[in-house]
Amino acid sequence: MSRPIIPAVPVLAHALTPHPTMCVEPEPLTYDAGIEAEVARIWGERQAASSGRLFDGPVYGVAGIAPDRLVLRPGQFRHALARCLEPELRHRGLDIRQAAVSGLLLCPEGLVLGRRAGSVATDAGRWEPPPSGGLDRPDPVAQIHAELREELGLTPADLDETRLIGALEQTDTGLVDLLLCLTTPLPFALVDQRWRQTGSDEYSALRVVPQTALPDLAASANAVPLLRPMLALAGLI
Repeated sequence: MSRPIIPAVPVLAHALTPHPTMCVEPEPLTYDAGIEAEVARIWGERQAASSGRLFDGPVYGVAGIAPDRLVLRPGQFRHALARCLEPELRHRGLDIRQAAVSGLLLCPEGLVLGRRAGSVATDAGRWEPPPSGGLDRPDPVAQIHAELREELGLTPADLDETRLIGALEQTDTGLVDLLLCLTTPLPFALVDQRWRQTGSDEYSALRVVPQTALPDLAASANAVPLLRPMLALAGLI
């Protein structure tokens, strides 16, 4: 999925009820010619750097957050990417806040983490909680289940629970991570086996960390910067 992952920035935590009302604005955001020219420039530069591998697909942005209500608005990935890479453009009207989903997968032994492969654009070699991805449908639960299948080879039938916890908003870049807790009765050895058989190559390894060891990991340079606020929002540290 198209999801910009960026260095640590200021984060706002929003608690959400497990089943907030989901509202979708019918019309996408529009921008003036000056903004569109800047977006086209950034997109062209990134396409050249990636040898044309980027795909400008539909994404959903967050237009409003309340504990019991999420307002989404359709948009395009090129606008979200430009906002992430050049945050100052928000002062000129590029106010998209791209929505993404992140899952905390808990198995009997603890929290499952994946080490980002060396081929990824940022945070290579760091540990993060899979699954995750951009929101390209107005249903965070359906999206996290799709990412779970793609990244780890697991299905909703392998879960006891999928629960929306809250949102982490990166104020400079506009990226809003919708955080969900996933619990599975499968032992870690089976989770790891499924990933090796049918999961993606986004991760070079999986590991499981007991809850007592999570504070030290979250403070380590070996973890992605968002791990600590994710664990805090979920009440795991």
